[in-house]
Amino acid sequence: MSFWTKRPGVYSEYTVKSRYAAASSQKFAAAVGVYTGENPEALYEVKSVEELAAALPSQGDAGLYPLCKILLEGGVSKVYCAPVPTGATAEDYKAAFARLEGIENLYAVVCDSGEEAVLQELRGHCVFCSERQKERLGFCGAKESSGAPVLAQSLGCERMVLCAPAARYGEGESAAFTAAAFAAGVLTAESAGYNLNGLALGGVDALVEAISESALEEMLGLGVCAFESVGGQVQCVKALTTRSMSGGAADYSLAALNTMLIIDEVMAALRTAMKQRLRGARNNALTRGAIASQATIELAAKQDEGLIDDFDVPLVSGQPDEPGVLLLEVGFHVAGVISQIRIVAQITV
Repeated sequence: MSFWTKRPGVYSEYTVKSRYAAASSQKFAAAVGVYTGENPEALYEVKSVEELAAALPSQGDAGLYPLCKILLEGGVSKVYCAPVPTGATAEDYKAAFARLEGIENLYAVVCDSGEEAVLQELRGHCVFCSERQKERLGFCGAKESSGAPVLAQSLGCERMVLCAPAARYGEGESAAFTAAAFAAGVLTAESAGYNLNGLALGGVDALVEAISESALEEMLGLGVCAFESVGGQVQCVKALTTRSMSGGAADYSLAALNTMLIIDEVMAALRTAMKQRLRGARNNALTRGAIASQATIELAAKQDEGLIDDFDVPLVSGQPDEPGVLLLEVGFHVAGVISQIRIVAQITV
């Protein structure tokens, strides 16, 4: 404390701290992009724009630095920065993605490239990690909006979010900026069930182009997460993954991004609860009943949160050929977000 006078009396000093703060994410993000630093195989961990500037000094409005900055400014609590060299190939990006594989609580991976070969590597990374209990979503942008539907079909994965069109950030323009801002919005949303359709993006200044209605319909039908300008804000039209087909036929069961967010959250909650039961447990009727009861509690909690609509009674059984293994079978119905309300009127005059 410092006061300006030595005159006898009573003086005061105070500081003001707001009760309201910007949203901060519980899960982390990573950005993979071009950066010409001294150590192209490094992996940086930053929690603020100041830490980012110290670790990776800005090299303009393209590549890795702006992606990380958009994520941090959007409220992501921790960002992992994985650089690739200028002129990087798909193999360079694959190596960068591999450096992220062991990180816990990393959910969104943003890539600065719009090349299909690179994005297929991102797809492979997200699927690989998700199959090993480290669920990941890949966020990327299409180089050209006109080519986004074809690229989305090629990716065709519920773990991939392809964004279009490009957005402006500083002096730069890139659809990867749109993807980074959207990833930040997803990570800082109130819950997995928060309806992301119409979500306004922070950080990016404006979209580079407006998408025609006919092009927009094609994008939404083929799994492109499209954006538009509304009232001076950049908004998500419909939050989609690139999974719009299955076996060559249209299949939108995993197209809604919220569906994947809910599935990941419910499965992670079940795993966490079961890990607490695993230590010291024996394969007997009492343990099997306790596991089934705990699973019921977890599913009921997610139902109360509005993430699932209903669920089946959990079943626990032993495996005759593996005495140390229990099988927990659960079934639940995801409470999907509403994207349309269709009014059919019969009017008599």
